[in-house]
Amino acid sequence: MSIYQKRKSMAALLVSALMVFTGCSSSSKETTKKTKKTKAETTTEKALSEEESHGFAGEEYEIDPDEGETSNDTKDTSDTKENAVTGISFSTKGRDGNTYDQSILSGHKVTMINFFEPWCGPCVQEMPDLEKLYETYKDQGFQILGVYSTLDMEEDLEQTLASAGTTYPILQMCDAFYPFISEYVPTTVFLDENGNLIALPDGTAQKIGSASYEEWEKLVKTLISE
Repeated sequence: MSIYQKRKSMAALLVSALMVFTGCSSSSKETTKKTKKTKAETTTEKALSEEESHGFAGEEYEIDPDEGETSNDTKDTSDTKENAVTGISFSTKGRDGNTYDQSILSGHKVTMINFFEPWCGPCVQEMPDLEKLYETYKDQGFQILGVYSTLDMEEDLEQTLASAGTTYPILQMCDAFYPFISEYVPTTVFLDENGNLIALPDGTAQKIGSASYEEWEKLVKTLISE
């Protein structure tokens, strides 16, 4: 088999593996399927550009509540606040111009990470409710982080955030967040203050689709009371 044929075969395996992961979830709530370049396409292109491929590490995209770090970043071993976080490790830019890392999780029993896009109708529609949720429970060990990847719609995003009155941090997508996303937006996960994924009451690891304020409040009250 030629190197080109090997590359095509490996690319097919990559796409199949990622389709299994991203295509197995569904939701009765409103979602918008992503139309931008997917992680599967990006990974396939990378495989085709390499001289040799060593196989697909499917576990990189699995959601495992017991998994340790999801980033290859080297952390300082000194006794700092961020080193109190033993789960996810990340560093990314916020819309306020500041750099955020896993230390933002410390001191919060529950952090809700809402993956959204400014072009996603259901995402935009629920943002006022998310802000209300944040304001209601932020003094009870709860916070929200909004994460987006469409960086060429900043003006639209600015208008959306202003309209929703959003005050919780809005961060740019980074590699460490990829294990938590799905094929749809909005997708939401919850982390504890150590950066570990919190299983939802129904046993799932992520909530796909938008929800009403009442639905979000019921879920958040359950998680912060555990």
